[in-house]
Amino acid sequence: MAEDDGQKDDAENVVEVDANGNTIEVPPNSPKKRKLTSKVWTEFDKMKGRDGSESAKCKHCRKVFVSGADKGTSHLRNHLLRCNRRNKRTVDQMMVVAAKNASDLNSRIENFKFDQERSRMDFAKMIIKHNYPFSMSEHEYFEILLNGLQPMFKLVSRNTVSAIFDLFTEYEDDLSQSKTELRHEVGGSYNDNMVASNDDELSGFDSWYVRGRSSNIIAHKKSELE
Repeated sequence: MAEDDGQKDDAENVVEVDANGNTIEVPPNSPKKRKLTSKVWTEFDKMKGRDGSESAKCKHCRKVFVSGADKGTSHLRNHLLRCNRRNKRTVDQMMVVAAKNASDLNSRIENFKFDQERSRMDFAKMIIKHNYPFSMSEHEYFEILLNGLQPMFKLVSRNTVSAIFDLFTEYEDDLSQSKTELRHEVGGSYNDNMVASNDDELSGFDSWYVRGRSSNIIAHKKSELE
């Protein structure tokens, strides 16, 4: 008997939630109402008249349409495609986004400063890192492409790329030698974990030490690049 009472309580507390988040009580002996699953209901308010008739009001233009289980939602969806208020808001939102993007782009352009030396060094690093042929800097249409992107950029020759590659090799060799010497100078307190970096450059004391030893090599090589 207690079990029957429990089932009765559960039946009396059955509820549904419509697309607008409203709670609807469902009598235990009545068939459950079908949930509103169409996406159009995010843009319509569902209403019910005193005579029990159902209708839907557009949230944009407030126009009212008949609705109900036997009416479907095609006419509501078609209205959204033609609703001037809705379309105007969509266009306005797109214009706001476009204006913001244009403003951000203009800001970046105004603050941009072309660095010839850095760009040429980045180009050489790209070739070395990805094992591209040094002759890539002399490919005709690659030069045309870069000229279209940045007319001020002057490509480096294959000999220059090769010289930069030699510079990096010497720098790495000097780095390894400097670390070895540093271990002897400071004793066991030095270890590789003391060097932390996100851009493959050294930091802290290690950076100062190695760059000091490498400055003459770098200055000398740069004078030979062109």
